[in-house]
Amino acid sequence: MIASPSRPQSYLDSNTENANYFFHWTRDASLCLRVILRQLDQIELGLNSWKFNSINQESQNFQSSISINQLQVIIHDFINFNKKIQNSINLSGGPLDGGLGEPKFLIDGSRFDEPWGRPQHDGPAIRASTLIRFAKHLIINRSKISSQLDYISSNLFDRNLPSSPIQLDIDHIGRTWSQPSFDLWEEVKATDGGHFYTLMVQRKAIQDFWDFTHLLPSHLQPSEAQYASYRSIISQIDDRLEMFWNPQGLPHYEAQHSDIPKNSSVPFSKKPHIVPTLDWESGQLKPSQVDTAVILAINHTAGLNQPEKWSPGSDRTLATLDRLVEVFELLYPINKSKSGQGIAIGRYPEDEYDGINGNSVGHPWFLCTHAVAEVTYLAINQFRKSPHIQVTTFNLSFFSRFLPELQSSSKQLPWIIERGTEKYKKLLEGMSHWADRFLLDVSFKYSDRINGNMSEQIDRITGQMRGARELTWSYASFLTAIDARAGKRPN
Repeated sequence: MIASPSRPQSYLDSNTENANYFFHWTRDASLCLRVILRQLDQIELGLNSWKFNSINQESQNFQSSISINQLQVIIHDFINFNKKIQNSINLSGGPLDGGLGEPKFLIDGSRFDEPWGRPQHDGPAIRASTLIRFAKHLIINRSKISSQLDYISSNLFDRNLPSSPIQLDIDHIGRTWSQPSFDLWEEVKATDGGHFYTLMVQRKAIQDFWDFTHLLPSHLQPSEAQYASYRSIISQIDDRLEMFWNPQGLPHYEAQHSDIPKNSSVPFSKKPHIVPTLDWESGQLKPSQVDTAVILAINHTAGLNQPEKWSPGSDRTLATLDRLVEVFELLYPINKSKSGQGIAIGRYPEDEYDGINGNSVGHPWFLCTHAVAEVTYLAINQFRKSPHIQVTTFNLSFFSRFLPELQSSSKQLPWIIERGTEKYKKLLEGMSHWADRFLLDVSFKYSDRINGNMSEQIDRITGQMRGARELTWSYASFLTAIDARAGKRPN
């Protein structure tokens, strides 16, 4: 599954396109296959469309003409391709000694031998969760369970075969979660499990594996010793994740030197937030500690078994979201006159990648903007299932965007907003409208209005699309945001 058709001289105007994204990235492809699996669920339930109801004046309904068989071909091709690359010997190693951390491959499955930010350990975790989702789909939704178990044993997981795809990825997590790796942006190397995003998707993969294998007959399940090992890994990851929470908003400098990124023009915000990276070793510095990777981590692990403290509606997440949006509201010229409207969101303020050059100035990304909308929709869905919403010192600033009167209240925190009250209704309606504006004022405005094409980036000054064209992840992130808006179960 290619990240983008963009490659040197591949388009009508070769002067405006020379970023090479014509590769299979483990992370990007696995995230995109999740969207395919969602569509498979929808078709089998008789709901063969994505609906954009009431997001603008003209309700839109994008009907998919793809069949179950066509989707299954894509899924099986993905599985077979990944079997090949999992067992390759590449510059990160072999299947049992780090090679699964190789971030990308040529489209024929052969290895990529040029310098790159390797290893990246989030990819195997996301792939494991994606394959597990398909395996669970076969067990829960299909008849002839014996045939489904045979397929799973032959193609996805067999406890007696360490080389089975899911087992390979899970074992890789166990060996590498605390080792040095690059982040999802492929620019920052950290030690000791130093990336919040990577740890979150690794934790989810192991928990997903635990749940999936308990659906299997006992003779097909891992041993008790293996389960004990998985429990231990989750516990260690949980302890490490707690270190990323910065309740005092302190400036945790990532490296002991005086270098300041050239694009670091944003004053440090002392608001509480989740830190994207600890134990920085090399690569891009981010003294602002603002990074949409944190929001993506919440979105990509939302759902069952996500710890409440890292859920979309947690006060930690909303504090981080509020701080992030506050920074990007001021950063890009195209956002300057957008009071009350949705704004374009980038990766992080210090970004130097412009879609072609890595020593320039960064721009907003479609997928980052979609992430802000999605996490807000997910938080709304979470609140709708709760009897009340708690206002704390951490989420007060975010909630005050929709209930300004909260800032002037003399009541001692925490406060409770009861379900069914006028404040409860006003808060959720305000959040929903706010999330919609990111899609209306950015995604719909800056994408191709005729055919819906989305590139990787949006020019921070002109609003023109730039970077890799038709980025697969841009589309996938838009569709998951729409699913979250519709209240569909994530992941």
